Amino acid sequence: MISPILILIVFTSIIFGQNNLPELDSSFVSSKLIKGVPILLEKNDYFSQPKKISYAEIYHDQNDSVYFVSKQLTADSDSYVLVLTSDKKIMGYKFLKLKKTTENKLYTIGEIEKTNENTFVVELYYIPKDNIISYRLKIENNSVQDISTLAMDSLRKHNLFYGEFLGSGNFLSLNYEREILNNFNLRFGIVILIINSESNSGSHTDIGEVPIIMLSYFINIYGNNFITSAVGAVTNGGGFFPYYSAGYSYNSQYGGLFLKFTVNIISVRPDYYITWPGIGVGISF
Repeated sequence: MISPILILIVFTSIIFGQNNLPELDSSFVSSKLIKGVPILLEKNDYFSQPKKISYAEIYHDQNDSVYFVSKQLTADSDSYVLVLTSDKKIMGYKFLKLKKTTENKLYTIGEIEKTNENTFVVELYYIPKDNIISYRLKIENNSVQDISTLAMDSLRKHNLFYGEFLGSGNFLSLNYEREILNNFNLRFGIVILIINSESNSGSHTDIGEVPIIMLSYFINIYGNNFITSAVGAVTNGGGFFPYYSAGYSYNSQYGGLFLKFTVNIISVRPDYYITWPGIGVGISF
């Protein structure tokens, strides 16, 4: 029988996972893609098949232009790239990875830099069936580090879904976490326990399920590497057992692999604690 708590965890993760994208409002400009290749790109090998290419010019001034280009690779596969031209030369390009939204749109954010000058940050939705993009453009002439941080922050994921061996129980758990404040996550989970008992008929082994709730704090030490600490409680229906955890986690902040290695302490009684390790594997989204 599927636990109602487990159903709630999965449903909650799906709902919150859909709310990370910006609203398509009046700050976005719409443009229809044109079949073919801009004149400045015609001599580049990648753009040598104009029948498979569509593009839109999303920025233009006296010297610079930025293009969004869609190229059909196969019958059901396309590639997308930002191209920067300046003084009639290709100055740079950036391949984009677009993600599907719930409204049959594709979404991405990408940046392309003109050496020692401006950085163009483009955020856009693409509707393939209509061949239309809606985009907004930000131009920065600050340091590359500053603009990169702006772009990365807008892509950072706030949800985790993972399974954990040991950790909060003596077998495994399934968990959903949501970042509620900067560096603070709220965790909901279902702990699956192996319960050994004795009776007149002999030894018995049963499997039980209990909920867990925790507040976690993450300290970024480098890149996707974090030191974590958490406090919460496990309940078995007869009371709450305080639970403490600390360790290391690897979190692909822009979507992907999540790992955690922890030392866990559960207070079974005021004078009795159980300590054991935990290993978690899942995804950020």
